Amino acid sequence: MARTTTIILLFLTCLTLANAFIGPTSDLRIPSTSSSRSKLNVVSDPNGEVKVKVKVKKLTYGEDSRLFRRTVYTPEDWVKHRDPNRFFYNLSNLFNSGIVAQLVKEVCAVTMIALVAVLWNTLAVDGFDDFDGVRHESLLHLPKYLLFSLPAGPFNLSSSVLGLMLVFRTNTSYFRWNEARSCWGRIVNHTRNIMRMSSSWMLSESYEENPILRRAALKDLELTIWEFPRSLQRHLLRAQEDEQAFQTEVRERLEPEDAEALIASAHRPTKALFDLSNAVERLPISYIKRIEIDKSIVVLGDMAGACERLLSSPVPLVYTRHTARILSLWLLLLPFSLWDPFKDTWNHVGMIPCAALIAFFFFGIEELAVQLEEPFSILPLASLTNGIYARAQDYNSYHDEKELVRINGVKPALSMEPNPRL
Repeated sequence: MARTTTIILLFLTCLTLANAFIGPTSDLRIPSTSSSRSKLNVVSDPNGEVKVKVKVKKLTYGEDSRLFRRTVYTPEDWVKHRDPNRFFYNLSNLFNSGIVAQLVKEVCAVTMIALVAVLWNTLAVDGFDDFDGVRHESLLHLPKYLLFSLPAGPFNLSSSVLGLMLVFRTNTSYFRWNEARSCWGRIVNHTRNIMRMSSSWMLSESYEENPILRRAALKDLELTIWEFPRSLQRHLLRAQEDEQAFQTEVRERLEPEDAEALIASAHRPTKALFDLSNAVERLPISYIKRIEIDKSIVVLGDMAGACERLLSSPVPLVYTRHTARILSLWLLLLPFSLWDPFKDTWNHVGMIPCAALIAFFFFGIEELAVQLEEPFSILPLASLTNGIYARAQDYNSYHDEKELVRINGVKPALSMEPNPRL
């Protein structure tokens, strides 16, 4: 009992000294209620263009590596994903893993505690064996109650509770990722619906209208359909990552007045939806059909609100921080409970790699939950946005083919190659 109390008091003292060395972190307890817009310095140059200066902050390796997690799979990628050699490939690239790079400090801390426990117990308290297996007395001859050792029973009993907390943590984080991906899936589908209905209904109702005006309205709709997901993408990502690219793309594709108005807007997705509604209103179709198109625009607004909810509302901090604290204390004290189980190894050194491996497993599970909790910086938003614009251009090209048939009275030539199935 005295030995256990001594170890716990010593451990708490080390934590107190570490906290004093690191410094106060009270600023981390207060979540920011300001929007990403407040972090931008908005200025206007003499030409009237709105420019946004972004204060760049150095990021950790884990944050930088999120740029490379925005994977888009093709059928060939799925074949590689199911390769039976994937296990050996993943093991061979273990030390190239971003998760491993993120966990270096935590795993090293547990490993160092295990190493210190071995050195202290063998050299100061319990004695040690040399390379020939000859037993030697400890150098300091300290009493046994100063041995760095804890019973394994409390760790065995608490491991199931810790596992349940980590399972809930990872499941909740994955649900947030899946919901975010589903929201963007609905955005993709409804932008296609808007372009499909608009382009086909214009052809059926407006053959006698001015074709130049119709094409201008369709081009305007195509750009405003791209404008919304691009604005939402910028709204969900960090300013230092996407602000300059957003301004460049907007100025390249939109009219100067429209581009500057969008850049200067306080809430860009809302402004993009406003432009999209106006573009639909200018279409040469009946108001009943415009109402049908507007239903899809309403869904786009709902999905933007769902994305903002996920971005601004993390898993309750009281749960994530309590889980992280329990996990950290459990793993940092774990090496002391491994002293007796590894008594058959030379000077108990087997506890050092075992403690490191267990720390990697448990800290890795918690790190996966952290990586998934904020999903937008690992979702391929740029690919989704570019795909939306490409599909909108496709519908515009279908309009060209129909216009060619109407003007020339002929259909595009069909292939005369024989059907291989016949």
